[in-house]
Amino acid sequence: MNNTLNYTIIIPVLAYAAIIADVIFRLVKQPSVKDSLGKCLLPLSRKIKKTNFILIFLILVFVALLFFRRFQLIIEVIFALIAVMAVDMAIQDYFLQQLNGIYENAIISLGKKITKDNVTAFPTFEYEDDSEDASSVPPNMIKIVTEQNGTIYLEFISPEERNKAAQVLKNWL
Repeated sequence: MNNTLNYTIIIPVLAYAAIIADVIFRLVKQPSVKDSLGKCLLPLSRKIKKTNFILIFLILVFVALLFFRRFQLIIEVIFALIAVMAVDMAIQDYFLQQLNGIYENAIISLGKKITKDNVTAFPTFEYEDDSEDASSVPPNMIKIVTEQNGTIYLEFISPEERNKAAQVLKNWL
């Protein structure tokens, strides 16, 4: 019984500590991430997702339930790890949304970060005037080929924002 009580308290406390450490780490690291991007060539829409905050709140409530509901040790550890990873993804998405834009060294749009040295081609620009191939890419997206991740479709808020980004990206490589 004493052993059960210990991990029932320790695991949620460690989960909360990991979540707090992650938030602090992201706050401290944010300026250096911004500096590594270089000069902003084109700021993009910065839409704050309220779902991130709702998700974080629900996860914190979920971890609090671990104080009151007893599971096997491995189940509690798995729940705590999932909670920490979910908060990390929500926080990372929030901070990336703050940096939306085309920079000298990277593109950040709607939660995706693509570094300049990873981009090999922009096939969308090659067949933009050919109506048959252009129809395969939605008007608010740009198709990018990268070395590490293959083909990526970079999404923008609107076709107008996409066209502004296209003008900048044509000279980017």
